Amino acid sequence: MSVLTYPASPKVDQVDNYHGVDVPDPYRWLEDDWGTERAAWITAQNAMTEAYLSQLPERAEFRYRFEQLLKYPRYYDFIRRGPYLFFLKNDGLQDQLQLYAQHGFNGVPDLLVDPIQLASDGTIRIVATFASKDGRYLAYGLSHGGSDWQEYLIKDMETRQNLPDTLTSVKCTAIAWCGDGLYYSRFPMPANSGDALSAVNFNHQVWYHRIGTPQSADALVYEDRDHPQRIHFVHTTEDERFAVLSVFDWAGHYPGNQLWLLEPGVSKPRITAIVSSFDSSFRLIDNEGDKLLILTNHGAPNWRVVLIDPAAPEEDRWRDVIPEKAQRLETVSPIGGKLFAVHRTNGAHRLYAFDRAGQCEKELPLPGIGLVQVFRGQREDTEALWSFWSFTVPPTVYRYDIIGRKSAVFQRPDVTFNSDDYETRQVFCVSKDRTQVPLFIVHKKNLPLNVCGSSIRPSPHCTVGTRRRLCRGLCPRGR
Repeated sequence: MSVLTYPASPKVDQVDNYHGVDVPDPYRWLEDDWGTERAAWITAQNAMTEAYLSQLPERAEFRYRFEQLLKYPRYYDFIRRGPYLFFLKNDGLQDQLQLYAQHGFNGVPDLLVDPIQLASDGTIRIVATFASKDGRYLAYGLSHGGSDWQEYLIKDMETRQNLPDTLTSVKCTAIAWCGDGLYYSRFPMPANSGDALSAVNFNHQVWYHRIGTPQSADALVYEDRDHPQRIHFVHTTEDERFAVLSVFDWAGHYPGNQLWLLEPGVSKPRITAIVSSFDSSFRLIDNEGDKLLILTNHGAPNWRVVLIDPAAPEEDRWRDVIPEKAQRLETVSPIGGKLFAVHRTNGAHRLYAFDRAGQCEKELPLPGIGLVQVFRGQREDTEALWSFWSFTVPPTVYRYDIIGRKSAVFQRPDVTFNSDDYETRQVFCVSKDRTQVPLFIVHKKNLPLNVCGSSIRPSPHCTVGTRRRLCRGLCPRGR
């Protein structure tokens, strides 16, 4: 193997003074996005790296093995809207996810968007999808070359064609359908287009776009020029009765967000405060009649669900729907008249179905110790989709019968690997300050465990210190 000769990385005499302290920055020239020296340095680094890697005799073997491990279909981001089930899929080794739709659970998948056809070098990707309530329109965002800037296109599901509508200069956004259009967020583009990828962005704005009109006709809904570093997102309830504005003040390093109610409309809507402090986080789940279901960590480090009346949003009038538990509440999904709640405990998930009043109806059995994602659905659904994956189980999608309260496999990856041959245990290691630290042990079934140099049975090797703590919960002596 040849000796590596690294490209020269010259230093410059660059010193910045921050609050009276001189801070050297000798490689400042590497921050010049369009600098010829920087481009030449990157080219030389890549050439050196490739020259070295190409000499490794094991490289082709490793590549082949990794391809075999990754070569199986994977499904993401299911959405139920109207008659359609939308989802993203990778057949196994594709550079980007493809966007599909099918009628119901049993329809034939129809390829809607293939990013590879848009850029053969794989540099365009789908970043997000948002379907209208009736499923007639699907807004999907594209990113070019890994940029944070996105463009959104809108597909008419009746014709399967893109509408002329194209939303550009989009960054840091949600898409919230409302009426005959949608809310979205964007920054003004830098005056110099060459600075688009490196310039600092200010004055994040919320706009409303009406289907069938050019972006130039969009209405500015909200901006805050007095606080140009604040970020704004709009979400709507499923029945589109409420539009809620979430405001984040990243410049102030606040932990939470404000919550405001927008009067649904296009021009200068009336804005009413629901939560005006940045001390806690608030996320809209849906509405329950004239009140809002909100997921929050306010007064609840492990999060809870509360019901807030926008007409009387004072905290002493909030009502707990799902109170805080010892388990951290991570997500709540409203589907089929239920609230599907994902809790995390000791690094693993548990999944519960609540009614809309907060009564727990069932804990959904999981295939093992792992993680869960509940996909977006709608109120009239009679089934919900959720995904499970773990150290030994690839992402598997389940279909939950809300009425029968049973789950069945909907999409199982076809892999040359039998998960049933392995098991995962969760044990606890006691730290120096006596904290119980969760630990996962994954192994073949019926394998004699040997965590401290001998079989797991009373042993002089398992008496004190770290070994004893690691054995706790495994060997009889450790217990």
